Amino acid sequence: MREFEGRRLWFVGIGGAGMSALALVAKAWGAEVGGSDRARSSYVDLLEAAGIDVAIGHSADQVPDGAELVVSSAIAPDNPELVHAHARDYKTKTRGDVLAKFLKATAKGWEFAYGPANRDKAVEYLVKEFPNLNAKDEREALDAMLKFSFSPRTLAEGWGTMEPAVWQDQINLYAELGQFSKRVPKLEEVMTLDVLKATADSRAKIG
Repeated sequence: MREFEGRRLWFVGIGGAGMSALALVAKAWGAEVGGSDRARSSYVDLLEAAGIDVAIGHSADQVPDGAELVVSSAIAPDNPELVHAHARDYKTKTRGDVLAKFLKATAKGWEFAYGPANRDKAVEYLVKEFPNLNAKDEREALDAMLKFSFSPRTLAEGWGTMEPAVWQDQINLYAELGQFSKRVPKLEEVMTLDVLKATADSRAKIG
């Protein structure tokens, strides 16, 4: 996606599930990506396997010149890399900022694919990016997926909408199954609608 092409992004706190996923997407969409975290993790291993450099530990001197910083919500304001960026007027963004851009770009793709006249072209784009896929199979799957992905709810609230009650039902089920070793998390600890609200005008209302 053009929003990421040619940009130099440095993810502070790159080793978590959410930040690592965004870093991988940004790299796939043409950004120069690197980052740091306080400790190694399985996500760091995946990032390095994908060709993304990860520094263990936080230090001002490892921030690339002119990089835009993407900062995890777990990072303190006095983090040396963040302080370094502010002192040099580097752009800084939160994970939510980047996620909103990703969501807007993704919504454009789904809106395009939803149109019956565009579906063959959408599959053509997909197979061009992932040549291991079978175009005929993907074309058949697309119709089924679109029926599942769009509904009266997406017509009212836009692609990607989520129902908090569904998340709460899942939490309740996991609690009944004894999946939480310490305590049952609250709904607001595991999901948020903030990014969906921030992108409401950019997500097509179709269904």
